[in-house]
Amino acid sequence: GVAGRVFHVSTDGDDAAAGSAGKPWRTIARACAEARAGDRVVIGAGVYRETIRPLRSGTTDAPIVFEAEPGQRVEINGARELLPAAVELVGKRNIVIRGFVFHGQRETGFHHADNGQVLVVDSRGILVEDCLFDGRMNYVTSLRIHRSADVTARNNIFVSHHDAVVMSDNSGFLDIDHNSFLGPTQLAVYAVRNNRVRITNNIINECLYPKKKHQYRVRVLGNHHLEMDHNCYV
Repeated sequence: GVAGRVFHVSTDGDDAAAGSAGKPWRTIARACAEARAGDRVVIGAGVYRETIRPLRSGTTDAPIVFEAEPGQRVEINGARELLPAAVELVGKRNIVIRGFVFHGQRETGFHHADNGQVLVVDSRGILVEDCLFDGRMNYVTSLRIHRSADVTARNNIFVSHHDAVVMSDNSGFLDIDHNSFLGPTQLAVYAVRNNRVRITNNIINECLYPKKKHQYRVRVLGNHHLEMDHNCYV
């Protein structure tokens, strides 16, 4: 990849600062406004009541990376369900989201009929990894992928979500690999009208509230090519 700049965000930072490790910014929004292809945004420990919404795209060789500081708990919080998304990627390319906790987002979106704690619409080359999607206390969709291509979700944990991963009308590959789905109320993975879907090496727990009329651990409909293997249903 192409080497870029590294920016830092901290709960005790200042948006008028340089954005360096020693002089971090206060908000993720400040970093989103600055980050360009090849840049990396490292976010320090704490709770951030805002949305990761980058203004620009990366490239194949130089993605824009947003990641939690290694070993730190970084929570992107929906401010008691005021914010519908923790990450909103609409019309973006080559973005990496890594290592966050998502909690408290709203069930419905501002601009789209469907929502997600991580919302990927009309985008390409997206990687979401090593994140905890905490859906306790509200009926959120964790990861929503729509009209996009080449999206990978790996090594994530989805807890007590309404719908975990919902994928529809996507043109390129979708790779759902090595994730843990713990206690969905309705479904863990729903894939409809996609070109190429790979669902492998996941742990998929039983649904909560077994008396609900419609519940599915995995439901796939109208996909052109589907690969499902090495999943564990418990």
